[in-house]
This record gives sequence, structure tokens and C-alpha cells, in this order.
Amino acid sequence: MALFEVSPTPTPGWQHLSAESYKRFLRQCMGESDGVRRALKWQALFQKTYPDLRAWFSAPLAERVGRVYDGSSWVTVSEASHHARLYLVFLVLQGEIYLDWDWLLAVSRLRIWGRLKQARINLDLPLLTEEAVQLGYQRRNAFETLRWSLSRLFLHTGATCIAQMTEQDVADFSKAVQHFKTRSDLLQFYESKEQYDMLAQEYQGCLYLLQVVLYHRGQARSEPRKRLPYGEKETVAQPEKPRLQATVARYLAVRQVTDRPETLKHFQVGLRRFMRWLAQMAPDLESFAEVTREQALAYAAFLETEISLQTGKPLTAWSKRNYLAAVKQFFQQGAE
Repeated sequence: MALFEVSPTPTPGWQHLSAESYKRFLRQCMGESDGVRRALKWQALFQKTYPDLRAWFSAPLAERVGRVYDGSSWVTVSEASHHARLYLVFLVLQGEIYLDWDWLLAVSRLRIWGRLKQARINLDLPLLTEEAVQLGYQRRNAFETLRWSLSRLFLHTGATCIAQMTEQDVADFSKAVQHFKTRSDLLQFYESKEQYDMLAQEYQGCLYLLQVVLYHRGQARSEPRKRLPYGEKETVAQPEKPRLQATVARYLAVRQVTDRPETLKHFQVGLRRFMRWLAQMAPDLESFAEVTREQALAYAAFLETEISLQTGKPLTAWSKRNYLAAVKQFFQQGAE
């Protein structure tokens, strides 16, 4: 497969920008609203606090994020950093800085797509969404998934088009997602380890889809690794969760009295898949009664990025419906 030539990304300038240039950008975003005045005030505070941008990058992560979780609520520890996020995006847009993975992962909610559109930067999202649809992905899920990945890769690399992004960028981001969970200050940025684990699973799914698209358009040498589906046979060990397995076994024994063998098989495969996902994402969970609504939604999102080992393509809508239906009926009819 011939690879596309990758365009080099620019070197950051490391310079603050004037209030006048920032004001022009803000008026593009906000018109003549009072938000412009407030944003300029926060820009001035940030520049006064960090006249050298490299000093901000060297500061502790909590200070740079500006708002942290203290175990019961979110508290602001640095107004200069917390209120400068739009200015930081502006600096990236102008090529003055590029943001590090730790900051991008610590700030879990960073809605910047509107700002990129106002700067006439679309990162080839419409094109890549169409390519993902051609590969079998659902349009809306592909759009939202790629939007998350592309916007953060842009903030890290400055790449304004897909031709500037590489599989190494995706691999580095994936490693950063995995490494972030080992930080000793993780719980300053997420309310629990479980919350980060669920979001990290979504992040990896987003990056996997981008890797698939890059590979099929000739921008990646490595074929995306197909995750082993949870419906395969005896070659993969069952999770060591005796109580969960016993509950499922009792449930299937009851269904066996009335269900056809093919129907029973669908339940076996669907519940086995769900148990293995739980074993990975919630290793301390010992009872189905502990499963939360958020975990159920995360599992549904996970299925959107799963790849079929048989076809090498995303799961069909029929397969996803069946896997979710098995779990839904299981809980409706009494998991415990």
C-alpha cells in the first residue's frame, strides 16, 4: 500500500499575542457581547502571571488546569489558568504553542470545535466522516468520535489537516491515555479512578477509529489491531468473577426451559461479552447490582467502536442490538 507523504508540522513561536489580535478573534466568536471584555481581562491576567509561556508549561499540572477536585467538590486553584483556556486555544490557532497530552487529558471537557470553525479550520472532518461511513461506521458516531480525536491532536501537534497527522501521533496519544491513569494526582482531575477508566475506554475507541481511517487512506503502515471479540470460544479465559458467572448461569438455566437453542446462544454470547467488558473496566465489581447507568451507557458506546474478527469491520447494527438486548433483558428480569 502506497503511503501518503506527511506534511511537516510547524515549530511553535512561544510568544504571547496582543490584546488587539485576540479581540479580533473574540469578536469573530462572540460578536460585541460582554464576553469579549471578560476574555480580554483573563488574557491580561494570564500574561501577567506567566510572561514567559514556557514557565506555564513547567508549572504543576493542577496549577495549569486551574480547577481541581478536592474529594467532594471542584475548586479553582488558579484563576489565571482556568479562565485562559480560550486564549490558549487562540495561541495554538496562531502557532505560538502546542498543548501537552497531560493537560489535554486533565481537562476532560474542552469544547473548541466552534472556535476552530470560526477560524475556518475543519481538520478534514467532513471528508474523514464520509470515509468512516464507507468503512461501515454509523455517521453520527463517526462524526463525534473523529471530532474528539482530531481537535485534540490539533491542539497537541498544530496539524490543521489530516495530511499532517501520522499513526505515530495516534499511537503517542493512546499511550498517553494509558499512562495518565498512573498519575499520583489523577483524582484531582477525575472524581474517581472508575470514572477515568470508563472515559479512557471511550478515548481509546476514538483513537482506534482514527487509526482505521488513516490505514485505509494510506497514512498508516500498521494494520489496526483487531480487538478480540467477546463472543469467541474457549481460547480466551473467562474472567475470575465466580459470583457474576453463577448469576448468569442460573439465568441461562431458566431461559433454557423456554428458549430455542439459537436464542439461548445469543444470550450466552451477549452476556459473556458484557462480563468481560466489566472485568476490564470495573475489576472490583462483584455483583451485577453494583452496575451503574453510566457503566451501561459506556458499554453501549464501546460497542460502537468494536471490530468484528470475522469481517474486520465495525459490528453490524443487528449485532449491537442483540448484544444490548441480551444485557437489557437480563437486568429487566432480575440480575440478582
